[in-house]
Parts: sequence; structure tokens; C-alpha cells
Amino acid sequence: GEEIVADLRIRHAGRLRGIEIPAGRVPSMIDELPVLLALAATADGTTRLRGAAELRVKESDRLDVMARGLAAMGVELEEFEDGMDVRGGPLAAAAVDGAGDHRCAMSFCVLGQVADGAVSVSGCENIDTSYPGFGDDLRRAGGRVEQVG
Repeated sequence: GEEIVADLRIRHAGRLRGIEIPAGRVPSMIDELPVLLALAATADGTTRLRGAAELRVKESDRLDVMARGLAAMGVELEEFEDGMDVRGGPLAAAAVDGAGDHRCAMSFCVLGQVADGAVSVSGCENIDTSYPGFGDDLRRAGGRVEQVG
């Protein structure tokens, strides 16, 4: 069937808090989970994701790609076959690999905006697959994006 789409207006309402993502909601937000894991890395406390084994068979093993990238940025996490626990905290400068997966690469680019130092994201070549204007929109929102190579 058709996917429901929406425009969102987000207002800052203080620090994010870790949550337990209801397993029943996971199928309807499977493509949004990489950016949700990135946001979890900035939240106070632990965010718990289960029931997301499908992420292992998308354009990449998204759980593995996100776990490796988040860990490189100093995020405490525990990876499971069907999800992960992410403990929010300070984010370090790092080189991370989006593994050619547009959703993981965009998630790392967003997360890089709040890291303590530069975050270099490789494996970004497929971002145009789902969001051709991503870099321009991130810049317009105040983000720092520099294409190298």
C-alpha cells in the first residue's frame, strides 16, 4: 500500500529522553529507525529497540552499520540480533562509514552536526536515491556540510 507522508514542524522542548520503542510500532517505521538511533545517541538515558531484525536485510545490515558508526563516535551501546540499546552521551569526532546505505549515511550526517568535532562520513554516494536535496536542505537548516573527494 501507499506510505503515509507528512511535513513536520519541530520545536525545541528541552533534552531528548531515552525511550523503549514499542515493538508493535517497528514495522511502520523501519526506514526511520537509523535516524531514530542517531537521535537516541543524543538523548539522556537509554533507548531500547527490539523487533527490528528486518534492518539486517535492507540496503545494508543497518543495525551493524549504525552500531559501528555510533561506537566510533563514542556512544555506549549493546547490539542484539533484532535491535540495540543506545545510551545517549557526548559525541566525539570520528570517521564513520554509511556503507553505501542512504539512510545510515544521512543519519550520520545529521548526528555529525552535534558532535564535538568534525565527523567524516564515507559511503554517502546513494543519498540521492531517496533525498536528492539532502545536503542543500541540511545547510539551509544551519548544518555544516562539506563534500570532499
